[in-house]
Amino acid sequence: MRSSALEYLRCPKCRGHLSIHHTTMRNGDIRSGTMKCVKCDKQYPVILGRPALLPNAAVNTWQAPVDEVLGVPSGTPVNGLLSMNRLKEIGIDRAIEQFRNRSTNTKAVESDPNAVTKELLGKARYLDSGEWFKHNGRAERLLTFPAEGGVNFDIFKEFMNAVQKRESEHLIDLLSGGGYGVTHQAFQNIKLKRIAAVERDLKCLWNIQYRFKHIGRSSISEAIGGDVRRLPIASECFDTAMTLQGLVELYGISGFLKETYRIIKPAGYYVALYSEDPVTFDILPVSDFRRFAVETDLYAGHEQFISTAEKVGFRVISTEAFEATRGIKRITVFRKL
Repeated sequence: MRSSALEYLRCPKCRGHLSIHHTTMRNGDIRSGTMKCVKCDKQYPVILGRPALLPNAAVNTWQAPVDEVLGVPSGTPVNGLLSMNRLKEIGIDRAIEQFRNRSTNTKAVESDPNAVTKELLGKARYLDSGEWFKHNGRAERLLTFPAEGGVNFDIFKEFMNAVQKRESEHLIDLLSGGGYGVTHQAFQNIKLKRIAAVERDLKCLWNIQYRFKHIGRSSISEAIGGDVRRLPIASECFDTAMTLQGLVELYGISGFLKETYRIIKPAGYYVALYSEDPVTFDILPVSDFRRFAVETDLYAGHEQFISTAEKVGFRVISTEAFEATRGIKRITVFRKL
């Protein structure tokens, strides 16, 4: 983590400035330490060079959005992608009722900065070393710049071009996953002077940063552990935000859009690639899941997403549909009013 990242990093709880303590440095960068909010005293760790600023109890785990909505404990086995089988078994009406009862009886759980397990640290060291890329053809598939092809590659190129056309100097990628999109944007967009990638699953952060290093852009780039529904980012400090496909994995679409709007500069842009319809893997009818998604603030499809974004204050600059291997994909460019 570069010390300069503290210029735009903020406490996700109160958005106060952060100070750094008990640091270990390597080549001028912060390798370990504790970030402390000067306003509310909350503390957040720097783990093997990666800042982890999570407001919820999500330091070691990622939870499927349906499970999160229903309050299913993390790690509970399920036999369907994104827990669609679980939702089908419960039934839509009962699931909505369960959500309503839960939402009135639960409170947000604050994260424990000491909750980083030995298992996570072991995986972090492995990923940070780049060893993960040396097996199963990963280097060829994931460290090839520019990308050379694959499923829906033309749509990916259209998305990359849509982001690059914003002519931004400061770019933030939200719901970054393994960082495939943001690192390709960093590679091809030479105008960028600051790049941030925010991902809730901490195991992804070292892969993202390794990719930045691989293309020679680590000096301006930062992979950040954070929850996009409460971003650890200062207001109005990025020209453009981008999201590549991650919306279906998010509970809290409206909060995400409000936060995205907040961190973008006036007249800045948000560019998103996403599925036209919610992804149900043919386990549930799309219409049934859409009813559940609207009630629970999950991704409910293109029209609902546009409507929510416009309520936040975004204006649609362009939206284009593309035929893909699994349904229609959309690339939409929003502008902050």
